[in-house]
Parts: sequence; structure tokens; C-alpha cells
Amino acid sequence: MDRKSQAKNSRTRARRAVAFDEGPARALKIMSWSLIIMAAFAIIYWIIFHMTPVFLVKDVEIFKDFKNPFLLGSIWLIIISLAAGIQLLMRKEDALVYGILSGGSLVAMGLLQVHFNFMQGVYAKLGLAMGLESFINLVAIIFGGYIITFFWNNRDDILEHRDRGPTPPVKRKKRW
Repeated sequence: MDRKSQAKNSRTRARRAVAFDEGPARALKIMSWSLIIMAAFAIIYWIIFHMTPVFLVKDVEIFKDFKNPFLLGSIWLIIISLAAGIQLLMRKEDALVYGILSGGSLVAMGLLQVHFNFMQGVYAKLGLAMGLESFINLVAIIFGGYIITFFWNNRDDILEHRDRGPTPPVKRKKRW
């Protein structure tokens, strides 16, 4: 084998090694974009909800009154999801906290909606609006749980830039 072939083979092996090491980084990038896209979908959902009756279950009078306070929760979810996604893209440690908060918020909002739907008998009212709401609730609960699990299982990769040395002792002032 001549030198050119050897150099080419070593470069190919080096590229393959880098490609195998990109697994966690790629997963983090996919999750960050998923959170950003989820925030965009939440914005689109509320625009559609207030502009058209597509998501409004017509047979339940208090459905709209129940859904309106969710706008504040959704604003929180949008802010925290965007923070998690952007921090994760930037490989910041804060992404871990924001991601877990985002997943927890999503699960809580999904479970509240499911509870209301059961208590009001909304699931008995079949139709496009109820089908869409049920799908959104199911996705929120499952994806929220997945977000929490993903961030917790990948906490070492998210926190990899942190100094892992011993914690310095805390200097305490004498009070007396």
C-alpha cells in the first residue's frame, strides 16, 4: 500500500469514529428541534382555536370556558420549551432543567384535559373536534413523559461541559 492509500484509509477511519461519537449529540439536536417545533405547534393551535371552531366541541357549553385558562399554561409551555430547545442547541447546562420542566408541563396539561373530558362526558361526543383534542391529549402525555425520560437519561451528555471536580468548601461567616 502506498502512502496516499494509507492516508486515505486513516482519514476514512477517523471520519467513521467521529460519526459513531455523534450519536448523543445528534439525539440532543433532534430533541432540541422537536421542542422548538412543539412550541410552534402550540402557537398555531391557539391561533386556530380562537379563529375557527375546528377544535371547539360544540355540544359542551363550558368547553371554551375551560380551555381559555389553558392559554396561560400554554404560554408557559411555549417559553420553557423554546428555552430548553435553544439551550440544548447551544449545549448549555440549563437545558436539563428547562427540558424536565417542559415535559412535566406537557404531561400536566394533558392530564388536566383528559380529566375534564371524562368528568364532563366529552369523550361520548364523537366528531372531528373531539378526535383532534383526544389525539393532542394523547400526544401531550406520551411526548411529555418521553421528554422527561430523555432529559434525565441524557443528563450526563447535557452536563458534559461542566467541571466535575470536587465541590469547593463553603466559607461560612461567624455570626457571633
